[in-house]
Amino acid sequence: MRNMRNYSTRHENVRNDTTLVLDCSYLCYQAWYTMRELSFDGLDTGIIFGFLSRVLHLATQFNTSDIHFCWDSRHSYRKVLLPSYKEHRHAKISKAELAAKVKAKKIFTLLRKEILPAIGLVQNHVQKGCEADDLIAAIVQGRMGSFVIVSADEDLFQLLAANVKMYNPTKKIMWTPARLREEKYTSPDQWAKLKCLMGCQSDNVKGIKGVGFVYATKYLKKVLTWGSRAERLIKEGEKDAYDRNWILVKLPFPKTREPKNLHARNTFNEPAFIKLCKKYGMKSFMAEDKLAEWRTAWKI
Repeated sequence: MRNMRNYSTRHENVRNDTTLVLDCSYLCYQAWYTMRELSFDGLDTGIIFGFLSRVLHLATQFNTSDIHFCWDSRHSYRKVLLPSYKEHRHAKISKAELAAKVKAKKIFTLLRKEILPAIGLVQNHVQKGCEADDLIAAIVQGRMGSFVIVSADEDLFQLLAANVKMYNPTKKIMWTPARLREEKYTSPDQWAKLKCLMGCQSDNVKGIKGVGFVYATKYLKKVLTWGSRAERLIKEGEKDAYDRNWILVKLPFPKTREPKNLHARNTFNEPAFIKLCKKYGMKSFMAEDKLAEWRTAWKI
């Protein structure tokens, strides 16, 4: 695979070599839950302000402008295979909450299609049928360079490697293969296998009945008591679980293509940014000290 760092030498004297890969749905929902009351001229601007604030913070924290924005598609290959995939996420919320989520997702699309490109953040990726997780996997796997995935989604643990970490900004935790082994008693290459056996409650993927994380981990490490009920359950259900779940939990999904614009350069279009701030009432971003932060983040 090509070395993504070959094109990122423009700030080599002042930048580190970190490439950030963002799970944008996670960051958008984080902004929505914490700033959903913020509005301007009837538009819910909390998502826009919160998302851009997080992008600025991450660019500053990791001292890089090499940031990839990965988005979920409205369509889902996995849902074609499993119609109940993630279906339960909407089962217990009110109609008002569901309508609010639909409205929020329109702002996610506005960020992806209009706002980010307008201000110069062009490493922006979406593919029909794929999730952000698939695009993140397609970016980091098999490439040289230093990557930090920004997400709280544990499905991404399978992507951890010597040059790939995962930062959870909610808990301020940096995940590495060593931390995964220490805290979860497993390794990245075993993670998708674990998900096959025990299922994934958040995605509504069913595993082997009666088999949870502890039993599945012990089984894969070959320390589960031979002949025990749990060992028999897993042996009996293992093939069906892999046949049913592997394509759902393994990243990336087989139809995922290499994202476009991998070698594009993010910049900061200050006039467009100021115009955007006026349009959405984001006055704090227009203060000189805050504009200076944006310029510094992209070394303008």
